[in-house]
Amino acid sequence: MQTRFYKSKLLIFIFLFHFGVKGYAQTVLLGPEAFDSDVVVHGTTAPTNVWFAPEYYAPIDYATLWGCSGGYVGYQNSYNNYWMNFLRTPEVDCTGNDSVTLSFDMSNSYSSSHPNDKVYFNMWIDGAYHDASVNQTIFFDDARNCVHFDVVFNLTPYTDKHVLFYLNTYCGYNDSEMYLVKFDNISVVSPLSTAANDNQSPSENVNVFPNPSQNFTTIQFPNPDNKILTLYIYNAMGQEVQKMGHISGTEVSLDNKNRPQGMYFFQLKNVNESVGNGTFTIMPM
Repeated sequence: MQTRFYKSKLLIFIFLFHFGVKGYAQTVLLGPEAFDSDVVVHGTTAPTNVWFAPEYYAPIDYATLWGCSGGYVGYQNSYNNYWMNFLRTPEVDCTGNDSVTLSFDMSNSYSSSHPNDKVYFNMWIDGAYHDASVNQTIFFDDARNCVHFDVVFNLTPYTDKHVLFYLNTYCGYNDSEMYLVKFDNISVVSPLSTAANDNQSPSENVNVFPNPSQNFTTIQFPNPDNKILTLYIYNAMGQEVQKMGHISGTEVSLDNKNRPQGMYFFQLKNVNESVGNGTFTIMPM
């Protein structure tokens, strides 16, 4: 099953990260790499401070034209002989983050006879490979041209958060059908944060369950003075997707059935004062 969520364009993406939304801000940890020049190193190995695509089979390579603007990196061919390869980012210092988002634009081929054509995502952290937690695999079930994707990695269990991210490409067939994949405008960004987060641990005063969920999420929070609160919900790109006002109790239930899967951030406010914040994740049905 394809696990894509948002189709935000790069201009919106850059605006949100530089200027923030409703007091939220994200930090760009890597990129955005637009591949306007050939920055990819090929070979059997490469230093961890460069973009790397190994030369076995046919490598993922740079092209000067037909990217989402300017150049791109990718691969296309038929008679693939079960082709596979990967693109590895430079090492990213994710220290201090419980999760990060790998953000990029992607184009891909589509053939109804190739249901297993795909890309999938993992990371090298703490001396081992670990899969992404949201959008781990994207199947080529539709022909795409510069569609934006966000892949979320949970870093909570790990100690040394200097991370290499892998974009793995796979054609599981040996026939004359075309396999094509292009990557452009790749970034790694930190999660949303607020000034309140620096001094407040959401887990100490906010309870979220079930988390992750498919249908409903309940948020419980202290409100001893029965203040009138407003709940703001943001997607992984920092865009406000819901606002619920006139909350006077200590619990609110969210209906997620029509909400795209992925990670969400929330903040409870009394006027301009933050009284609670946290995250929840919606899993595929």
